[in-house]
Amino acid sequence: AQARWLPTAGVMALRSANAANATDASDSAHRLTLWRRWGPDPAQRAWRDAVPLTDPATLAAAAHQADLLRLLWLGPVAVADHPGVLNWAEPETLDGRRCDHLYLTGMPGPDGAAPSRLSLFIDRDQRWLRRLRLSVDDRIVAGGMLQIDLAEQHRRHGVLWPLSCRVTRPQATLRAAPAAWRLTGLDVN
Repeated sequence: AQARWLPTAGVMALRSANAANATDASDSAHRLTLWRRWGPDPAQRAWRDAVPLTDPATLAAAAHQADLLRLLWLGPVAVADHPGVLNWAEPETLDGRRCDHLYLTGMPGPDGAAPSRLSLFIDRDQRWLRRLRLSVDDRIVAGGMLQIDLAEQHRRHGVLWPLSCRVTRPQATLRAAPAAWRLTGLDVN
């Protein structure tokens, strides 16, 4: 997969050709392209092999994937302008590291989807985002809850980037996104 993020425009573009975007074995070579804009004038477009997608379920799954990537890349910055309440939950220990647990309710779902819940686990000593736990549409993951652990953070251009992310709950393969990501390149303009 390849992604582009333009922060000043609030735009993310994602192109993927992996099997996670396939609906069956004959579809595995198809390329999914997604363009999504956040902010006061949100918009989204998606294509499979340059053909526009119009199915609401497919568009919702693609929107969730883009929203998830935005959270993975930006961590707490992605929710900095959230108008809802930020709550402190019970701290947790992850891999021997004590983490503060921030809990947001009423995060807007993509394209009018029901509001979601989001938990961020931030390492108290290193101030790194270690885990995301969020509610998602049942079409994306059975049970509607997704947990992602972030690792190998590295500072580039003043930003702390997670170099790898892994879905740790549920153990089953996701329907709309891969179970692990690895940042292999970063171009900054």
